Amino acid sequence: MLSVVTVIENSFVKIAWQYPNDNSDTVVEYEILIRQGDMKTFTPQLLYCDGRSAAIVQKLYCLVPMSTLRAEPYSLKFKDYVFAKIKAKNALGWSPYSDLNSMETQIQIEPGTGNLVRRGSQTSTTRIEVVWDAMTTSSETGDSPIRSYNLEWD
Repeated sequence: MLSVVTVIENSFVKIAWQYPNDNSDTVVEYEILIRQGDMKTFTPQLLYCDGRSAAIVQKLYCLVPMSTLRAEPYSLKFKDYVFAKIKAKNALGWSPYSDLNSMETQIQIEPGTGNLVRRGSQTSTTRIEVVWDAMTTSSETGDSPIRSYNLEWD
């Protein structure tokens, strides 16, 4: 039986599985279904996770943007768990679906807009000190540690 794992990789959810027992006939296709926010309906994600793709059949994983899972038809919300199930096909037919992955991957959101940037007290005619308040709340950080800030000027 297949087993499926989901993990977060940057702004993507990686859906991965191990090659199943193929009964001596190579797997040629997978059907990968992701559970929608209604917690009942499962839908394929054919743009990023089409199990008919030779690349996905070979790699045994696909990467789905978190933003895709937050949009229709999935409509997963912040901190919802991502569940997937998979079945494999070879010349002998389709396997049964895998069990759902364990509750390990939750939908995250991108950080919000940063706080107001201000000119610091150390600003002079030859130097500009830029200061801002760190983003710390869940709504500001997307419930993920802020690793860096990007400052742009013109």
